[in-house]
Amino acid sequence: MRHLTVQENRWAFFALVSVLIFIMTLSGCARPMTRTEQVLFGGMIAAQAADGWATDRYIGIGGTELNPMLGERPDTEAIALLKVGTVLTLWGMGEVWPDHREAFFTVGIVSGGMAAGYNDKLYEKYKGYQYE
Repeated sequence: MRHLTVQENRWAFFALVSVLIFIMTLSGCARPMTRTEQVLFGGMIAAQAADGWATDRYIGIGGTELNPMLGERPDTEAIALLKVGTVLTLWGMGEVWPDHREAFFTVGIVSGGMAAGYNDKLYEKYKGYQYE
């Protein structure tokens, strides 16, 4: 089985987000967010932004990325696109299935927060290391 290239993965992710937004448009907007959902949504944005920042910082000292959609040495724009796409995807899923919004937003918080913490730990560990 052939693996997709980084560029093909990016296009596949863009297509997935586009289809999700199209489905949301056809189905109409879901009910307004509750206060809890608004707070979780803000937390998800913060966690995903923290992950993007920590990932970019670690790659900036020569580290590598584990996400197959980005490749080993993604640029800042690719990381930002993935983070925005992640937030849009989870938000869109919450619009299509509003009864599960809290769960979708919580997934975004936990995944972003854990990845940010992991990348920050790697940065602190290897910031003085000289990569070849």
